[in-house]
Amino acid sequence: MAKSDTVKAIKEKFSVDVDEALSQKKLDELLAAEDKAAFDALLGDPNTPDPAASSAATGSDTEGKRRVKLGKKAQPGVTFLHPIDKVTIGETPVLVTDDDWTAQKIRQEELALV
Repeated sequence: MAKSDTVKAIKEKFSVDVDEALSQKKLDELLAAEDKAAFDALLGDPNTPDPAASSAATGSDTEGKRRVKLGKKAQPGVTFLHPIDKVTIGETPVLVTDDDWTAQKIRQEELALV
């Protein structure tokens, strides 16, 4: 299956946009997840080899970033896609760029600092 088809299938199955920059192997793992919780765990797992995850896991690109997860005012079952990093933000903490969008979501308590 082509990357674009896999991304489309993930969106249909989990109602979440993922970045085509992820490896095909990672996209296939995400698509194979049994439920949303398993999907979120795979997406946020720093132990899974992935170019985006590996730089965050090593801590080399942590300057200008914040570790966030869903906040108390986020609606149940919702996830956010960071507009710059293209990282899905859910119950599992992730590292994202500290920008205006992130700051606004934190002020609105839709995201929480970890």
